[in-house]
Amino acid sequence: MQVRTLSDHAGDMARRARAEREAQHDRAMAEYRAALAARSRRVGELRAQTVAARRAGQWRAWLQHCRSRLKHALSAAPKKPRMPGRSEEEVRWSTGAAGEQRVEQILAAALDDGWILINGYRNRNGEVDQLLVSAHGLLAIEIKYMSGIIHCLDGAWTREKVGGRGGLQGQNWPIMDRGGRSPGDQVNSVAGRLQRFLRRRDMDVRIARAVVLAHPNARLGHMEQHGLDLIATCEYLVADVLIAHMTPLPESVDVDALVELIEQDHHFNARKHKQRGRQAGSQRKRKGQ
Repeated sequence: MQVRTLSDHAGDMARRARAEREAQHDRAMAEYRAALAARSRRVGELRAQTVAARRAGQWRAWLQHCRSRLKHALSAAPKKPRMPGRSEEEVRWSTGAAGEQRVEQILAAALDDGWILINGYRNRNGEVDQLLVSAHGLLAIEIKYMSGIIHCLDGAWTREKVGGRGGLQGQNWPIMDRGGRSPGDQVNSVAGRLQRFLRRRDMDVRIARAVVLAHPNARLGHMEQHGLDLIATCEYLVADVLIAHMTPLPESVDVDALVELIEQDHHFNARKHKQRGRQAGSQRKRKGQ
């Protein structure tokens, strides 16, 4: 299987969150070292004052300096900071990246070089984790890395958490992104827009849509009216299963040309996304002034 990476958003965000956490620790360590140095200087100052008072025979001053030295010695020393634990955001992005890597590894073991995996395609409707392309068709894949029993009823996705001993820890936890979209909504929105784009470019391609549950302890629960072609755990990611849920490309559509067009569309939309982000940032700064 050939792999093309257009974006590694989850990995980038996880690395950024880790870098921010490490930078926070570095700042705390710098403050700690500065506090240690200041404490050491104060010890030296108090010692010098005590010695000077003793040599001058100023016993009252000597006694006061001794008391100051004792009080300083008994005061709390600066506490060495610990590396902060991973934030909820870093954990979320890290697990997302782990899920994408696991699916890529499984697909690479199952598929030959006639298949192309595109990581991180983006258009105006958002980003889909993976696109799988071959003469057998085009499949958009949204990946969720979470344990438990996953259900979908009439487009609403929920999760039952399972404890270490197999007992249920909670029911009906909703699964959605920050915009309130379910996994099915996410992949359908992006794939639908890409499909319309390709058809305007004379590539009459149907994009199949899938949600893959990448966590080893994920299980499928009730799945009804989900509006997708495939919902699967990783053990079902074999060629025969994928082909059965895909629509073959028309003979007029060349795989390499299709991939090139998808990459062009991604780069166009990625530039637009950055421009919108910069404009939004400028507007927030103006409002804050």
